[in-house]
Amino acid sequence: MRLLIVDDEDESRRLIRSAIEGIPVDPREIEEAASGEEAAARLAQAPFDIVLTDMVMDRMDGLKVLKAAKDARTETEVILVTAYATIESAVKAIKAGAFDYISKPVHAEEVQQVVLRILERQNLLRELERFRDEVESRSTIDRIIGDSTPIRQLKKMIQSVAEADAHILITGETGTGKELVARALHSLSKRKARPIVAVNCAALPENLLESELFGYRRGAFTGAGADKRGLIEEAHGSTLFLDEIGEMPLTLQAKLLRALDTGEYRRLGDVKAHHVDVRVVAATNIHVERAIREGKFREDLFYRLSVFHVVLPPLRERVEDIPLLVQHYVREFAEKFGKRTEGVKPDGLRYLSRLRWDGNVRELSHVIERAVVLSQGTMIPIEDLSQIVGDRAEAAEPILPLHQVEKNCILEALQRCGGQKEKTAQVLGISTATLWRKLKEYGISAQAAGRAARAANERDGSSE
Repeated sequence: MRLLIVDDEDESRRLIRSAIEGIPVDPREIEEAASGEEAAARLAQAPFDIVLTDMVMDRMDGLKVLKAAKDARTETEVILVTAYATIESAVKAIKAGAFDYISKPVHAEEVQQVVLRILERQNLLRELERFRDEVESRSTIDRIIGDSTPIRQLKKMIQSVAEADAHILITGETGTGKELVARALHSLSKRKARPIVAVNCAALPENLLESELFGYRRGAFTGAGADKRGLIEEAHGSTLFLDEIGEMPLTLQAKLLRALDTGEYRRLGDVKAHHVDVRVVAATNIHVERAIREGKFREDLFYRLSVFHVVLPPLRERVEDIPLLVQHYVREFAEKFGKRTEGVKPDGLRYLSRLRWDGNVRELSHVIERAVVLSQGTMIPIEDLSQIVGDRAEAAEPILPLHQVEKNCILEALQRCGGQKEKTAQVLGISTATLWRKLKEYGISAQAAGRAARAANERDGSSE
């Protein structure tokens, strides 16, 4: 607890300090200021939890100290002390943002009660903020739907790198959920107390993107009638999400790189450098290495951004997540449109799992949204789905993830080798220890191996 006592009378400061020192709260720091100007200087240098200030002082009165305290830190609570306590002065103080006011002569019990009320309120707010952060962190990462190996690995990586406070590059095809991952990273980071600031680099022309990102000084160009803060300044102490950074012009890439390297940038038309503390999470759907070779993306910026490189899997590499995604979007859109839809029929789910989703999760969500709107019953039939996607998507054999292919190979080898582990390992070209590890990793039980042996025996018997 840090407190600042402001009064131009030494005896008043002594009485207030003595009262505060009698409060059973530890640790605490108490500082004093003999004038409003001195108080304003201290408030600009360091944060205070509570300020107790006299209302009437020469040159800078208590209301001006209150404004200085709130300008420096909005969470600071201010108690005004006045010898002329009236209803009018009380209303004026509260409207100006004071927590409470105390009448002179100062009584220790009254000071202690007001300070204890502030401490109780601040503790409750901290608990509420902690609870809100926990709920928000869980809900954000839980919005990444799926239980496949690629998604489990993605969630594990997000949780590992979120608190590292290093810049992050997210790459992946269109519709894979790059912004969702960026927001999950922010919600689990040390910067989560401030909102994430997002900008789509592909949505703005070069001159407008520069002014939006870095701001400008009054008169920098026609129409610049006042100074404007840029988004990089808005993100000070937080996360700046640069979506589609692959579309950022090279000149702006150079300016961004300088800001990341030095922590400083200049507004358009400004000669003064501004300091910024920001974490950048950038995302793109382009092939970055190819863009570097073609001279469309700066290699030094790529290395600066990709301290951690998060690659999002396309939907075709996590086909097993489609039923979960479908159910999630059915619930979401049924609630949004007031429908009684509960799910998709089994043959419809199999149909959706056979499609090659070039638009990934975003395309799937749009299909389910249309299907829910058009649905007449509780379960969406395959006919509705085929009408929606038939003219722009052809069914194809699903492309299995690598881990599923490996699991299938092991099961087939077990069957061919009659369930014999050593023989199976030899056929697969791996050691027996590696085979046992793979069996455990993929959950292939002894019963499954036994079934493979019986199948092999039946096959051999029928061929005799």
